Amino acid sequence: MVILGNTTFGHLETEGKKKCMVAGPSGDRNSVAVMLDFKNDSLKTIEAIIFFFLPFNAINRIVLNNVRRAEEAQLRLLSVIQPNEIKRQVYWENVWYSQEIVHVELMRINITYTDGSTESLSGHQIHFEYA
Repeated sequence: MVILGNTTFGHLETEGKKKCMVAGPSGDRNSVAVMLDFKNDSLKTIEAIIFFFLPFNAINRIVLNNVRRAEEAQLRLLSVIQPNEIKRQVYWENVWYSQEIVHVELMRINITYTDGSTESLSGHQIHFEYA
């Protein structure tokens, strides 16, 4: 299982070595990025993790991606993540290209462990802790 921390979207800006997400348009006005923190809360080592997000517009309708024409974004992280390890400011740039997006929702998480086992979390199984 993983525990999610801060999850933000917008466009990525850097201030020195620090990365931060800023709401509103970036230099590429249509590009939307996602950044999140999470912790491996299991006793197993994670090999790969996929976060599935949906973008919504102001009237709460799903926004199709202008490039891929897909609703759901699959954000993959292929990285060895030890038990109790915390990953901060993991980000994906250019997830969607749309000026319509006003909020995003994490729909599910697929986890692959180094022992070959898998786990899928959705709904109430996804735990959030904000620091």
